Amino acid sequence: MIDWLAAAGLGLLLGVLTGMSVGVISAAVAQAAIANRVRFGIGIGVGGAVADAIHASAAFAGVRHLDATWTSALSIVAAVVILGFVALAWRARRMPVAVEDHSSFTRGLPAGLLLTLPNPAALGAWITVAALLWRQPHPIVVGVAVGLGSAVWFAIFARFVARRRDHRFVRALPKIALAILVAVAVTTAVRAGYS
Repeated sequence: MIDWLAAAGLGLLLGVLTGMSVGVISAAVAQAAIANRVRFGIGIGVGGAVADAIHASAAFAGVRHLDATWTSALSIVAAVVILGFVALAWRARRMPVAVEDHSSFTRGLPAGLLLTLPNPAALGAWITVAALLWRQPHPIVVGVAVGLGSAVWFAIFARFVARRRDHRFVRALPKIALAILVAVAVTTAVRAGYS
């Protein structure tokens, strides 16, 4: 029982801490929240958290690397998905959202999953974290807790950004977020070419 609680506590802590990093999901959640699409942003965050849970579970279960062919293919898929998201976000940024519809969470969920799950860099980051810590006897517990921690963090982050929409820095975040997403996509594609 203590092992399970320790695994869950570790996972929750890692989920929150890794969610706080500047990355694809953070940028996408910020962009959505500033565009007054908080539910969509939370959906993206939860989708990203599900992908993190899968990656963390695999890493703590002992996955140590991906075959170079798979890494290249997944890198290209991830770059295409990220650039597609950027194109849609850029196009939608001038459209005002008067009242957010309730189904936007369910549309954000697969977007967050697709932005993270095929990205071998995200899995690589979890493999590094797992290697730095220790192999868990309960990798699924760690993974589920990582997902919960990440999901909670992204929900809080989306609401925080939405409430501070009028701040000068926050108003600049959509452009910064889209630039980060483009940089991640380009870096991912370039790495795929060298794999």
